Amino acid sequence: MLANANSLFRLGADPTFERRFTGPLQLQQDFQWRAGWGVLKANMLFVYNKSEEETSSTPPFLLLIIEDCFIELCDENKIGKDFTVNHFEVSGLKMPAYHSKFDTEIRVLPLGNTNMGKLPIRTNFKGPAPQTTQEDIIDEALNYFKPNIFFREFEIKGPADRTLIYLIFYITECLRKLQKSPNKIAGQKDLNALALSHLLPIPGENGFPLNSMYKAPQSKPDEDEMRAYLQQIRQELGVRLCELAFPDPQDRPSKWWLCFSRRRFMDKGLVGQGVNL
Repeated sequence: MLANANSLFRLGADPTFERRFTGPLQLQQDFQWRAGWGVLKANMLFVYNKSEEETSSTPPFLLLIIEDCFIELCDENKIGKDFTVNHFEVSGLKMPAYHSKFDTEIRVLPLGNTNMGKLPIRTNFKGPAPQTTQEDIIDEALNYFKPNIFFREFEIKGPADRTLIYLIFYITECLRKLQKSPNKIAGQKDLNALALSHLLPIPGENGFPLNSMYKAPQSKPDEDEMRAYLQQIRQELGVRLCELAFPDPQDRPSKWWLCFSRRRFMDKGLVGQGVNL
C-alpha cells in the first residue's frame, strides 16, 4: 500500500476517525524495550512516545499498517511481558476493506433492473429512496470513507456495496469542491450545486469508472429512477458531510477531511482527472 505519509500521520490525531484501541505498548527494538502509546485505527497502528501526543501535531515514531500479515499471541513467560505478540508478514494476505452491513442484515431492493441497491435513507429531500429512522448507507459511507480510501481493490459482495462505492467516489468529489469554500454556508451551497450537476455519470455512461461491475439501466423509466435516487442520496450526503467537515461554521473545512481530497478510491474517480464540476 502506497500513501502520502503526512496524510497518514494526520489520521492518528483526527478525532473523527474512530479508534479501535488505545493504550500503552512496549516494543522490542535492537534487543531493547521501548515504551510507547498505541492507537489502532482501521488497519493502522500509530505508536507515539506519550499518550498526549495522540492529540497533538507530533507525528508517531512508528506507523504499522497491518496488512499482508498475521498477529500471533505468544507465551508471555518467555520474555516476562504480558500479552506479547509477534507480527509476521505473509505474502498474499490482505486486511479487508469495510463492506456494507446491509447486504447481510436486510433484504436490499434493487435499483430498477440494475445491480445497485436501493437502500432506505433518512432525508427530507424528495426522491424514490425508502425512508428510515435508523443508520443508513450514507452513515456507512461517511464512517468508512477514511479507511477505505486507501484500498486499491474492493471485492463487491452485494448491491449495497455498489451503492457504498458510488458514495465513496462522490465524497471525494465533494472534498475537492469544498477546498474553495470559505465557510459552512458556502460549502452547503457548493455541495448542493454539485449534487444537481448533470456532469456526474451514472452506470452505463461512458465516463462511469466501473461499468464492468455495474449493470446499466435497460429502460428510460429505470434510468430516470436511478438518476433521481442518486441525486437524492447525493443531496443528503452533502448536508451530513458539511456537518462533519465544518466544526467551526465560520471557518474553512477541517484539514482532517480536506487532506483526503486528492486520494482516489480503487485508484479511480467518479469523473475523469482534470474535469471541473
